[in-house]
Order: sequence, then structure tokens, then C-alpha cells
Amino acid sequence: MASQWPTLDLVPFLYAKLFYSNLKEDKNIRSAYSKTIWQIKNETREFFEQLIIEIADEKIRHRRLNGISMAPEKPFDNIFLYSGMLLYGLI
Repeated sequence: MASQWPTLDLVPFLYAKLFYSNLKEDKNIRSAYSKTIWQIKNETREFFEQLIIEIADEKIRHRRLNGISMAPEKPFDNIFLYSGMLLYGLI
């Protein structure tokens, strides 16, 4: 998995966390990829806050929570924020 262009560092973290969780659950790369894209676009700020809470480093966790707390209800609704994430060599 890689990004085609520079992104906010929070986006690849959330994307990878969701993708690998979905892959573990579905055991299907295409399904996990599609579900992850859907989640990034449609899930709410509270959903992402719950993922961020799992970050072990307190300073990083605090910074990310502060950043997303100021975001709109659907923080990643703009496709530009995550559309550069691609899977390489898996299909």
C-alpha cells in the first residue's frame, strides 16, 4: 500500500488500520480495499476518534485527537484526501 502524493499523516494511519482490520475479517483483498474506501469517506468523526485513541504514544494521540476534534462531522468526505492510496502487487 502506498500513496501517490503527499497526504496528511493521519490518513495513511487510519487507512492502514482499517484496511488490515477489514482484510483480517473478510480475507479478500478487493473487498477489504472497497470497504476501507467506503469507511474513510462515510464514517463520522466519532468513529475516527475511537481509532485514534488506540495510538500508544500519548503526544501523538493527543495531537491527532485535537486535530480531528475540529474537523467536520465527516472529516474525510473529500476524495482527494484518500484517493491516492493504492495497493501494489497484490492482484
